Amino acid sequence: MTVGENQTATGRRADAEQAAYFRAELEAQRRLLLADLGKRPALIDRPTDAIRTPISLSKSEGQLRHIDWLIANLDRRFTARRPDCA
Repeated sequence: MTVGENQTATGRRADAEQAAYFRAELEAQRRLLLADLGKRPALIDRPTDAIRTPISLSKSEGQLRHIDWLIANLDRRFTARRPDCA
């Protein structure tokens, strides 16, 4: 392996490690968001909160879709590169 190849392999490993870290953070955010969404039906039972809930739900659902999109893109980009996935 040449020096250039070694640096490239090291860079790819670092990118994959960073992607794994960010994926774990996104999964944690996703779990928190799902837990929050799970509490929403109880909020709808209170008339004073019912007015704000639909807007809040759609915002949370949009955030959830965005997190799912980010995770899918990380998986698509970095899973294909891992040598143990070939």
